[in-house]
Order: sequence, then structure tokens, then C-alpha cells
Amino acid sequence: MENDIFDYAFEDLIPDEIGGKHFNLIRQIKPAIFEDFLLAKTARSSCLSCGSDKLFIPHTVVHPEDPDSEDYSENDEVIYVTPQYESSKHFRVYTTRYEICCMNCGFVFQYLAHPVVRWAMVNKGVTGELI
Repeated sequence: MENDIFDYAFEDLIPDEIGGKHFNLIRQIKPAIFEDFLLAKTARSSCLSCGSDKLFIPHTVVHPEDPDSEDYSENDEVIYVTPQYESSKHFRVYTTRYEICCMNCGFVFQYLAHPVVRWAMVNKGVTGELI
């Protein structure tokens, strides 16, 4: 499965206290953790529509410094699976989804974030408060 980089801005997301805690959990779900979750659940590794194995996980890369600066280091980047959520509501892990996209036909799989986060808290050391 491939990963691709998507810019994803949360300027419009002003979380309340619970939303902030949930967002901190979401930011810990790296593409490799999501892939491990899918393997543990024996999810399909090919497109449900066309059967292609060319899938990718949209993810966010946050650069704490300008990537063109001399002090820039990739080790400082924060990378996490890009969450899809309803921006008109408060951010909650229970109403957030993760996607996998087929590079061949464009079909999109959706997974609720809550089971992924709950599994990662037990199996991958993701820490935080799931209220």
C-alpha cells in the first residue's frame, strides 16, 4: 500500500476540550499504525471496485519549520493519517473517518476512526483520553 502526501489544514477546527483531546489521539495514528490495524482485522488489500492493489492512505505531514531552511530536519515532521470529519460540528473521534483510495479507479474505502484509535491504544501505545 502506498502513502501519499496531502496538505490538510485545520484552521477552521477550533476544538473544545474534548475535541482537542480527540485530535491529539488522531494525530498519533501514523500510516503504518493504520496499516497494522487493517492487517489485524484482515481487511482487503485490494480495491473493492476494480480489484487493483494500488491503494494509498491520504496522510498529513506537518513541517514545524520551513522545509527550505538550513535547520530543517525530516525527523521533526509530524505525520498522521488524514482524518475526514464534518467541519460543521465539534471534532470527535466517534464521527471521524479514515480513507483508503484506489489509484486505479478512484474508489474510496472509509473506516471509522474510533475502532482504529481504540485498537491502537491497546496494541500500539497510542496514549490519550478517549472521552
